[in-house]
Amino acid sequence: MMKAKLIIAGEERWLTNFHYEYFFPIETNPDLNGGRLPLSESFEPVVASGEATDNEWFFKPVQFRPVETFDSLIRPNDGIDGSIRHQMAGGLFNLSFASSEQDEFFLEWLMLGTMKEGKFEIYNGDDDHFMKIEFWDCYCVGFHEAMALGSSPMEISLRLSPAITRNRNVVEHEKNWKVTDIHGEWKAGAVGATGAVAEEVAAKLVSVELIDSNNQDIQAGVVQYVNLPTNSTYVNGQEIQDMGQLGQNIRCKVVFDKPGVHNFKLKLEPGSNNLAYSQAEITRNANFKYQDQELSLTTNSNGEIIVEGSRLFVSPAAGDIFSVSATDDNGTKRMSNGFVETERLLHYVEVKMNNLNSIASNLNPFVREFRSNGVILKDLPSVNMPHLKNIGNDADRNTFVQNVQTAIANSPAVNYSPHCVTIAYTDHLAVKGVIDAGAISRGGGDRTVNVKIEHERTYKEFALWHNLDGDDWFISCVFKPTDGSPDISIGKDKCTPRAKVDNAGFFNNVDVDVRGLPMIAGKIEMEVHVVERMRGGISLHNSNIVAIGTRFEWKDISPNLQNIIAIHEVGHQLGMASDGSGPDKIPTYYNNSQGHVGSHCHFGIPAGQARYDSMADRERSRCVMYGVAGRQRSFCRHCAEALKKADLKSGV
Repeated sequence: MMKAKLIIAGEERWLTNFHYEYFFPIETNPDLNGGRLPLSESFEPVVASGEATDNEWFFKPVQFRPVETFDSLIRPNDGIDGSIRHQMAGGLFNLSFASSEQDEFFLEWLMLGTMKEGKFEIYNGDDDHFMKIEFWDCYCVGFHEAMALGSSPMEISLRLSPAITRNRNVVEHEKNWKVTDIHGEWKAGAVGATGAVAEEVAAKLVSVELIDSNNQDIQAGVVQYVNLPTNSTYVNGQEIQDMGQLGQNIRCKVVFDKPGVHNFKLKLEPGSNNLAYSQAEITRNANFKYQDQELSLTTNSNGEIIVEGSRLFVSPAAGDIFSVSATDDNGTKRMSNGFVETERLLHYVEVKMNNLNSIASNLNPFVREFRSNGVILKDLPSVNMPHLKNIGNDADRNTFVQNVQTAIANSPAVNYSPHCVTIAYTDHLAVKGVIDAGAISRGGGDRTVNVKIEHERTYKEFALWHNLDGDDWFISCVFKPTDGSPDISIGKDKCTPRAKVDNAGFFNNVDVDVRGLPMIAGKIEMEVHVVERMRGGISLHNSNIVAIGTRFEWKDISPNLQNIIAIHEVGHQLGMASDGSGPDKIPTYYNNSQGHVGSHCHFGIPAGQARYDSMADRERSRCVMYGVAGRQRSFCRHCAEALKKADLKSGV
């Protein structure tokens, strides 16, 4: 059985399909009277401009302009019936192979429009190389990824257009837009009269340099945005000026002092202060590493090679520094002048509810805190959404999410998904509950009875559900006589809520008018809607949306606190506080069973407690990822390290 393998820039793929289309260079020439090739169904134009009849087609050898590749060529079909006297110009390779996690190289090749050289090795059964097809100055002009069918894996299909091909080291085809001179190779030695070969001085390694997507040397430091895909959308001319700055794969060029195929070893050199991933972290996520293996490689026949694709990759962490070194067979070692420093970048878009007067004017503290911990946050133009008085239950949440999605549908934010956080400002974020409250009464002997809105057993104070949505605070009120006579219902018109002295919106007691009751002892019992809990912010799971409350307990939240809430909630979006599913679990981690809802950090609070949600704990906390936002705006050292190590390749 025949098998074929593609080898290019250190990447190797076994092919599931391989088709070599040959072309003959011909073009229309109305002034040419002789030498016309007979047209028949044996020829078909690959590209034709305008419409033409058989009588309008005349042909001569093509003189390619430098920008042309295969656009002016036609392809002979099987069963050709005409005599062809024109020199073949090579053609196109169409090939397929099983998809893998390292296929980003091929998509980059297509998008960057660079030339590459490589070869196909064709095997006949178990025999060694049955045939070799080499190519130079090759563009990738087509990329297609097909979904898996049944048990078959996903498949990548490429269409390659080389300027030069060489089959079996003998048959060569060249197009005049070629760049490489494959016959300009050096000779290993001169043949003397006796036929002996006089060996020349061994080739020496000259340089190894990191290069950008245009193959230009990087002579200083450059930031590598390791979490972003290779997509021109992110090249903004500011932080990111070159496609080569995107992703974990980096490129370098190795040069020897003379042509020829030369051996060398290549190594990625990490900085001394780089973050170290534990073996447990690497086991959980294979991306938690850099290329730490020394590579044994050879140059191309011109004594140079560009190493790219997945051969050299840096870590996904922030603040790591890498350079490259190369060593030839003589022990000559060269270090790159340039280096890369890893960084992560995300965009964010603010969605502002209409009719809110206390939205933070800027998120500068929020941006600064993440930047200091290895995440650059770039703002996009804000958008607006309809006002909701409260987001408390699933129905509220669904409406809120739909409104957010509608608001950003025409925003630039959609171009950066999933590497974009949506920060939506809201009114209240209160959750409704029901409690029973009561007070002893002498019946009609009292004019009014004051009922405190508190839990009957724990005496925890609650606020009545007031001015938050369409639901009323009042459910029922009855007087239960102690003599066993029937209960007497009391209407809402007899019940007057009373607010705290220092908060006109926080109603925590009710005056009940009992003047119409009989003169007997008993108890007033009320069932009321209350605010079970009030939240300052929410990180919505399975989405990139965080809700930032601008009102809490019927008071405006300060801009400073809104920034703290944004840090906390976006921290959740990025996996904080780390529970051990990504970076290792932080030593100050606590979860729902020990206090607040979600993954949080008790840094600053003594370890070993059953719970971490008391008022004393709140005062002692020293991390922004504590379960109640307010006192701290910075990540503690444990959360800071976990955030810098987090793999943000999949976005938020």
